Amino acid sequence: METIEAEIIRLSAQVCGAEKNKDADAVSLYLAADYVGIDPSGDLIDKAKAVDRYRMHGFNLKTLRLIDVAVRAHQDSAWEFGTMDLAGNLGEKQFAGKYRYSHLWVRAGSSWLIAASQLTPLLTAPSDPAPRSLPPNIPGVRPG
Repeated sequence: METIEAEIIRLSAQVCGAEKNKDADAVSLYLAADYVGIDPSGDLIDKAKAVDRYRMHGFNLKTLRLIDVAVRAHQDSAWEFGTMDLAGNLGEKQFAGKYRYSHLWVRAGSSWLIAASQLTPLLTAPSDPAPRSLPPNIPGVRPG
């Protein structure tokens, strides 16, 4: 018998496949009716808006890869989280980067559905950041 963690990871891979193939109908099967997502811009999206993105002519995913996926399982819910490499375009707008993501899965009969998700851009620091120093002439503060 498959563990909850293994089942969620398997289902998540299936969702990624449907997303890469722009299979809106398949994506829809994995989302709860009351699904709510938070996209990288901070906008809230419902199931209809999430699914409709995969029907848009100008939306394409060139890269969708999950990294360091972990699952915290409970009896009727599971929290999947990790890092996502994502690249593509939405119309003329190109996007690419690494994101921290999470999916809240809930048990629906004998299967699982995504009830909520979130995607946050990971900001990367410059490889050789300039040393930070205090500006001169701040009363009571001596430069280090």
